[in-house]
Amino acid sequence: DAAVDAPSGGPQVFDLEPRRDATGVAVDQVVVMTVDRDLVGVDSTTFSLSDGSATVPAMSQYQPFSLMAELQPTLQLAPTTTYTVMVGPGITDDNGQPLQPFQWSFTTGADTVVPHLASTTPFSGQTNVPITTSVAIIFDEPVTGVDVTSFTISGGVTPVVGAVMMIDAHVYAFMPSGGLAAATTYTVALTNSIQDEYGNALSPTSFTFT
Repeated sequence: DAAVDAPSGGPQVFDLEPRRDATGVAVDQVVVMTVDRDLVGVDSTTFSLSDGSATVPAMSQYQPFSLMAELQPTLQLAPTTTYTVMVGPGITDDNGQPLQPFQWSFTTGADTVVPHLASTTPFSGQTNVPITTSVAIIFDEPVTGVDVTSFTISGGVTPVVGAVMMIDAHVYAFMPSGGLAAATTYTVALTNSIQDEYGNALSPTSFTFT
């Protein structure tokens, strides 16, 4: 499923994932463009994704020798939505031969993908964390059910007393009522009471910081 006829001497595209006009695409899809040679200039300005009204936040990259440019959306895609991948001017091979700009579209299916923990502050395993810290968690899609029973912190067997605040539909923070103990390893635990709006439950997960 070649994407485009490249100009003579320029990079050729051999495959696209998802394919052109694909439907039922998973909401956690990574967009991949397979080419015949190493590329230069792949970034968020030359390889991007749009939902028709705005650019979708994503990380675009090309690893040398992989022959695959990848575009990883920051959050899960919306279900039953048409997206357009845009390959713009500025991508070349090592000799400066340009890849011809083009675009293609695909449509997502229903959301059957569970939420995932995208990042945390402090990060997992972090040490020397200030005793005055709060703990922030970021999910890859909006979720509900995040409270002091599903988002807990404990130092050994001692639970931390505090409150959970919603910063955004996919960002929450645990605010301890008092300072944390020094030189102590804390465990943050998240339960499957946390779900997305389609009923997909988070797999119970945890991480620690000191």
